[in-house]
Amino acid sequence: MNQSKTVNLLAPSYMQGFQCVGSACVETCCSSWHIAIDEPTYRKYQTIRIEPLASHLRQHVQLSSEAAKAQGAYASIPLALGESCPMLDEQQLCSIQTTLGADALYSTCSDFPRIYVHD
Repeated sequence: MNQSKTVNLLAPSYMQGFQCVGSACVETCCSSWHIAIDEPTYRKYQTIRIEPLASHLRQHVQLSSEAAKAQGAYASIPLALGESCPMLDEQQLCSIQTTLGADALYSTCSDFPRIYVHD
């Protein structure tokens, strides 16, 4: 028996217009946490040949443990407390986004500051 599920999304109206303000941000998504990356995005990043972005991706994107992979985090960019993402450029903007466009971001970054709760 195939049951369809209805998903209700609730969000403040201003969330539709959210845009990154880069270095003017007071609540940065680019600091102090592990940025999870799914397998398709990881594989896409392995094909990037534009320097210096390609070197930064090879250096900082790390494959996850098997346990983390089972949870959907195929790879990550681990950040220490207070450490900023190594993908930020001199203007504190994401070099992945400025080089490849917003569509190249993994969901961890493109979704921020949105939080999804499954009820």
